[in-house]
Amino acid sequence: RRNRGSSLRRALTLVEMAISIPLVGIALVAALNTVGASRVSMLKVNLGREGHLLAQALMSEILQQDYADPFDDKGSFGMTPAETATGDRSLFDDVDDYDKWSSKPPSSKVGTPFDLLQGWKRDVDVVWVSPSDSKLETVSEEGVKRITVMVKHNNIVVAKLVALKTIGLPPLEACCFGDGLCAALRVEACATQGGTAQGAETNCATTDCPTGPKVLLVVSDDTNPTAQELARQTMMGSWGFRVQLIAASASQSEFDTAVTAVDVAYVSVEVVATQLGTKLTAAAVGVVNSCAPLMDDLGLTSGTSFYAQTNGADVTDNTHFITSTFATGAVTLSTSAQWFLQSVSGLASGAVVLATVIGRESLFVFEKNAPLVGGTPAPARRVQLPWGDVSFPFSALNADSQTIMKNAIVWAASMDTVCGDASCDTGEECSCPADCGAAAAFEQPGATCNDGLDNDCNGLTDCSDLNCAADLACSCGNGTCDPGEDCLNCSTDCASKTKGPLPGRYCCGNGTAESAEGDGSICDGNY
Repeated sequence: RRNRGSSLRRALTLVEMAISIPLVGIALVAALNTVGASRVSMLKVNLGREGHLLAQALMSEILQQDYADPFDDKGSFGMTPAETATGDRSLFDDVDDYDKWSSKPPSSKVGTPFDLLQGWKRDVDVVWVSPSDSKLETVSEEGVKRITVMVKHNNIVVAKLVALKTIGLPPLEACCFGDGLCAALRVEACATQGGTAQGAETNCATTDCPTGPKVLLVVSDDTNPTAQELARQTMMGSWGFRVQLIAASASQSEFDTAVTAVDVAYVSVEVVATQLGTKLTAAAVGVVNSCAPLMDDLGLTSGTSFYAQTNGADVTDNTHFITSTFATGAVTLSTSAQWFLQSVSGLASGAVVLATVIGRESLFVFEKNAPLVGGTPAPARRVQLPWGDVSFPFSALNADSQTIMKNAIVWAASMDTVCGDASCDTGEECSCPADCGAAAAFEQPGATCNDGLDNDCNGLTDCSDLNCAADLACSCGNGTCDPGEDCLNCSTDCASKTKGPLPGRYCCGNGTAESAEGDGSICDGNY
C-alpha cells in the first residue's frame, strides 16, 4: 500500500509540472510584451522630445525673418533665384522663402548637416491665410501667413509646430501724399507720384502712417484667439497700434525674442496666470496687465486680490498721463455692473495709485526703476488695469475705460507724447500737425526766437535760424552793438560810461548822440 501510495504521489507531481510549464511560459511572454511596450513608449517619447526641439529651432529662425522680402516690392512669394542658388538658408530674409524647404538630415542655416541626425527630416510649409480664420487658406495676400514646421524620423511624423506671421503696420513712408496709405516708397518714386522727397519724414504720420506703439498681445492661444481677444486686437489696430499675438504658454525664449521687437506687452484677462508665470517679469518693455492673478508674478503685489461688482471707479490722481483727461472723483467705466479689481494686499512700495474702487487700490502704475516687491527695480513701466475678473466682457468697456486702456498702453510704451492725443507735446511741433497745427511761415523776432521750438519747422531752432538774427536774444553777445541793442539790454556788445561828469557819459545803442561819443568811433557808428 505504501508503495502504491508513493507511486500515486509521484504521478501527481508530474501532472503538476506538466500543467505549470505552459503557465510559466504564458506569464513570461506577457512580461516580455510589457517590457517591450514600455521600451517602445519610451522611444516614442524621446523621439517626440528631440523632434520638438528640432522644430522649435527652425520655427524660431523663421519667425525672426521679415513678413515679406524687404528688397522686393512686387509682392512675390517664395525664394528668389539668388536665394535658391546657395542651396542653403543663408540668404533667406522673409518667412515665405522657407516654403517647401526640406532638409534631410537637418542642417544649420549655412547648410552644415547636424551630426547624429541621420534618418531625421524637417519640412516647412508657408501659406496665406484669412486674418479672421487662420485655418482658412487664401489664394492672395491678406496680411497673414501660416507657417508649419514638420519633423519626421524614418518617415514618421514625430513633431509639428504651427505659427502665424502678420504683416503688421507698414513703416513710415519716404514721402507723404495724404492718400491714407503708408508705403515704403523709394525717394525717386516721389517725383513721379507728386510727392516731395523728404527722407524718413513724419509730417504725414497722422494721415498716412500710424505712429502708435508695437504691442505684444498675450492671449490664451495665438493660433485660435477668443472673440474677446480678437476684439482687443481690432480696437488696438483702430488706434494705429501694431499688434502681434503670442500664447501665454509660449516658452521663455519665445517671449524673450518677441519683446525685442515690440514697445509694450498687454496681458489679456483670459490668460491663465500659471501658463504665463514670470515670463514677462524681467522684460525690458512696458507691461499692461489686466489679469489680476498675475500681479504677484510681475512683482506688483505680494498678496491676493479682491473684487467688487460695480460699474466704475474713483479717479484719485489726474496729473498722470493715463488719467489726465478725467476729473478727480467717480467715473463710469462699464455699461453694466461688472467685477472690478477692488484692492490688493502687499502692494509694492513703488506703486502710484491713480484710481480706487470702494476706497481701495484698483488702477496703479510703476515708473521704470520704481521698487517692485522685495525692492527689485521695475525694468520698465508697469500698469495694472482696474478690470480683472475673467468674466468681465470686453464689450462692456465704455469709451472712458477704452481711453484708460489706450493711454495705459501708450504710457507703458514710453510714448506718452504720442501724436494724435490732442496735446502738442515737446518735440511734436513739427512731426504732429494734428496736435500742434500747421507750422509757422518763419520764426518771429521778439516773439518766437527764445521759446526753444522750431516754429517754422525748417530744422533750425531759435537763434540758429537766420530769421532770428535781429532778435535781441540772438544778437546780443556777437561782439557788435546791433540795432535794438544798447548798453542797458546788451552791455556785452554795447559800451557805456554812465558815471562821472555828464560831458563824459555815453551809452552806445540808446539812440542818442552824446558828446562823449565824439565822432562815433566809440560806439562803432551807433550813436
